[in-house]
Amino acid sequence: TRSGTGKQGKRSILSDTKVAVETRRFHRSNMTLLLTLVSATLLSPLLCTEAVYWDITSKGWRQLEELQSYACAMSTEFIFKEFVRGKPWFCVNPANCSTSDTEPAIIETSKPDYGSCGTLRYNENRTQCCYIGSLNPRLDVPVDDYSVFVLNNLTAREREGLTSLKEYKDFLSGIYENDPRETTRALQRHHVCGLIPAGTVNATTLYVPYLCIEPFRCKDKFPITTPLRFPHGDHFCLRTEQVERTPHYICCHMMAHVKNADPAETWMYKELPARQKWAAGFRSSFMCEQYNRYVCEGESDRCPLRILDRDTAVPGEFPHQALVGVTADRVQFFHCAGGLVSKRFVMSAFDCRTFEGIQANIVLLGDYHLPLYNETYSREMITYVEGHFSKREAHFILLLRLWRSVTFNYLLRPACLDWMPWFDYDYAKNITARNYDFGEGWLTGYGPASRFDSFNATLKRYKFKYSDLKPLQDCVDMIPEAKKIYQFNLLDSDFHICLSNGSRYSPILGQGLDPASSVGFFDMGSPFNILKYYCQWNLYGVSIQQPRSVSLSPILIETFQEKYTFDVLEALIWNDQEFDLLEFNMTVPDCADKDGYNFHNMKFLDKAYSKFYNY
Repeated sequence: TRSGTGKQGKRSILSDTKVAVETRRFHRSNMTLLLTLVSATLLSPLLCTEAVYWDITSKGWRQLEELQSYACAMSTEFIFKEFVRGKPWFCVNPANCSTSDTEPAIIETSKPDYGSCGTLRYNENRTQCCYIGSLNPRLDVPVDDYSVFVLNNLTAREREGLTSLKEYKDFLSGIYENDPRETTRALQRHHVCGLIPAGTVNATTLYVPYLCIEPFRCKDKFPITTPLRFPHGDHFCLRTEQVERTPHYICCHMMAHVKNADPAETWMYKELPARQKWAAGFRSSFMCEQYNRYVCEGESDRCPLRILDRDTAVPGEFPHQALVGVTADRVQFFHCAGGLVSKRFVMSAFDCRTFEGIQANIVLLGDYHLPLYNETYSREMITYVEGHFSKREAHFILLLRLWRSVTFNYLLRPACLDWMPWFDYDYAKNITARNYDFGEGWLTGYGPASRFDSFNATLKRYKFKYSDLKPLQDCVDMIPEAKKIYQFNLLDSDFHICLSNGSRYSPILGQGLDPASSVGFFDMGSPFNILKYYCQWNLYGVSIQQPRSVSLSPILIETFQEKYTFDVLEALIWNDQEFDLLEFNMTVPDCADKDGYNFHNMKFLDKAYSKFYNY
C-alpha cells in the first residue's frame, strides 16, 4: 500500500532500511550471476564447426526468455574454464512451485543470490526461489535441456550487463560457425529490409527475409513463393544509404544474392542469426505495428480515442506514459517523466539520470490515478532500472533499461519510436524536425496547475500545433548556459523544436479551453506524442528542460528525427535480444473491423498471413 506524499505531491512510500541495500545487492548480483542461454560451441572447442541441437519448442524458449530476469540461483552440472553450466532456479509465486526431494543442490558462489526473492520489492509476489523442474505449470522444456544456462563470474560475456539469446538465435536460424553456404553469407553481409511469413514447422512461423541490393541484381533466378520485392522496403534501404553511406539499394528477395541455390532451398527461417544487420528504420517501424496489436483485448476494440467529451486523458489513452524516480532508505520519489518504447526500455531526458545525487533506479508504468493503487482500468507496475544508456549522438536523451520485461496489454503498451514520415518522405527536400509539419502533437504528464501544487491525480495532456512553433532562440534563452552548446550549438539544431501556445484538448468545443485554464507544469522527460496509426502514438520527442507553465511556453523538445540520433537509439532498443522473430505476429489484430478499416494503413500486417499463425 502507499501512504503520504513527497515533494510536490509525488508519492513517497515508507519502507524499512533494507530498500537501498536490496537495490544495490540486486544490481551487483545481476552482474555477477549473469544467466545466459549459450551453445555448447562456447564450452567445447570440438564443436566449433557444426550446429548445436536443442529439442525445445519456440513456446519453451519464449518461457525461458521471460524468466531470465527472475533467475535467482543455479545448480552446477558442467564447468569449463570461466563458464559454469547448470540448471537455473527462478523467483516465482510460492503457489507456482512444487518442491521435491529430488532437486539438485544450489551452486556456491562468492555472492549467492539465493533468498533474494523474498526481499526484493516490485517482484509480483515472486518470493520463492524455485528449481526449473519444480515450476507449476511445467515449462515446455525437456528435462535433458534444463542445463542450457550458463553462469559467468567473469566479464567475458557480460557485455553491458545484458543477458543474451544470441547462440539460440544462431541455432534456430540453422547457421553455424564457419558456415560456407551462400545464403548464410548473404545474410551476414547485407541489411534486412523486410520480412514476410511464408510457412510453419513444429508450431513455429517461418519468415522469408528481404535484403538491400543493387537494383540491377534484383531478378528472378530461382522459384520463390513470395513477391520479388518487399513493399515499402526501399525506404529503409534509402535510409541506410543516408546513415552508412552505402550504394543506392532497393529491397529485394534474398534469392537475388545467391548464384547457386540448393534445389530444396525454401529461403525461410525460424529466426535470423545474432549480429544480423538491419536496414535503418526497419525494426522501429515493424515494432510499431506489433505494438498496435495490443489495442485489442481479444475481439474487443479498447481504443479510448473514441471517447471525445473530455479534457483530461482517459485510461489507456497514453499507455506508454512513465514516471522515473529513485528509491532509497524510507523513501520513494518520482522526479521525471518518460515514455515506454519497448518491453525493456523507457525514454527520458538526460538530466533525469539522477536526483539529489541518487541515480534514477525505478520506473512506474501503467498507472492512471496516482493516489490510488491497482485501481480499475490500470495495469500499474513499478520496476527497477538496471542500466542507463546515453550516447553522444543522442545528445540530451536518456534510455533506461528495465530489469524485467513488460507484458503488454491495452492499458500498458509502448509508443512507436518511428522516424518521421517513412512512407511519404521526399528525400530530395531534406525535411528536418524543424520544417516537418506534424500537424498537432500532445505533451503528456501529471504536471500540477502551478509550480507549488501537488501532482494532478490523473494524466493531463496539452495540444500543440506545428503552426505555433517558436524560433529556437525563444527556448534556448530559458535553459542553462551549459546546455546551450553541448558538442553542437542548439540554435543551429535541425532536430530540436520550441513548442508554444499549448492548450488542454477539448474536441467537444473544437478548440482549446480558455487560456487561463490551460496552465500546467510538466516534468523533464515528458513525452511529446503524435498520433500515427489507429490508436497508436508515436513518441516524437521528449521535453529536455525544467517544468514550465504550458500557458507560459516555450518548451524545448528534443526530437528523434536526426538520422544519426535515430540510428543509435534504434540499435540500442531493438538489439539482438529484443528483436525476436519468435514473438512476432503479422496478422491483422482480432478486433479489426469487418472491412479492416480501423487498421487499414498497416504496412506489415496482413489478414492473409493468419494461416501461418493458426497453431
